[in-house]
Amino acid sequence: GAVSYYLFVDVPATLGGTDYRNVDVVLNNNGTYSVALVGGGLPVQALERLPTGLWLAVLESATDLSPGVFAGHNDVLITDGVTTQIYFSGSAAGVPDYAGIDTLFVDNGDLVFSFDAPVNLAGAEYSASDLVRYSGGLFSSYWDAQAAGVPADANVVGASLDAALRLVLSFDV
Repeated sequence: GAVSYYLFVDVPATLGGTDYRNVDVVLNNNGTYSVALVGGGLPVQALERLPTGLWLAVLESATDLSPGVFAGHNDVLITDGVTTQIYFSGSAAGVPDYAGIDTLFVDNGDLVFSFDAPVNLAGAEYSASDLVRYSGGLFSSYWDAQAAGVPADANVVGASLDAALRLVLSFDV
């Protein structure tokens, strides 16, 4: 069947004979690439497209979005491609400054993250390979990498649910 993925590259790359920048969101639709969202010059670390057409994104590094609006690498932004706001404040929710979000998706309305470093959230320890659910102001385990046999040095850098609601993961090891 048809398979479509939204992705971004961490360095400028040529896909299907076309050059893409590390600030653009790329759509791979059955092996054909196109720009889905032109980036505004801000490299993205994690990305999710909502059914409404809006995008959730985490920036690669802390950035001033506008006067008085500062986004860290543990904040989730919501954008329509023109207007951008903070959707989830990591620091307000208790995410330590050293832990950046490197994976993001939505499951039944809840945010699901992976972090680029081991992190303690509300007294629970999570590895860089675990997926953590944020629901109703609380963090909980979504997927335990160690229980699944993932080596401790593997880092989840991409996660989503496919059309059959199976977990799809990518690792940086």
